[in-house]
Amino acid sequence: MKIHVKVPATTANLGPGFDALGLALNLWNEADFTLTEDGRISMRIEGEGAAKLPTDAGNLVAEAALQLFEQAGKTCPGLQIECLNRIPLGSGMGSSSAAMLTGMLGANALLGNPMTDEEILKLAIETEGHP
Repeated sequence: MKIHVKVPATTANLGPGFDALGLALNLWNEADFTLTEDGRISMRIEGEGAAKLPTDAGNLVAEAALQLFEQAGKTCPGLQIECLNRIPLGSGMGSSSAAMLTGMLGANALLGNPMTDEEILKLAIETEGHP
């Protein structure tokens, strides 16, 4: 089974609402998630950061997916992730939080959605350190 996830770029630097008001932008990262049985985490990345980002369990998308598996009390048998990154790294448009949310949403869907959106948001905020 292949799961497709699409997460937008964001900005929370909106004048007097700095870090209090957020806005989704029409720029999206996408990823396909497939469970495997080989016990490995492997990734293929296209687009922004493709030459710089790790393609193993050290990638933020993979780390977030594994964190959700753990939070849900499940073991990941192996995972193939294919990412298309359009959000520029270090641009202030939420590439890290998009990566984290992509991993968590993909893992949750693979597990049959055991966690609610609110639980995923709480886990992401705890991991990221701020909303």
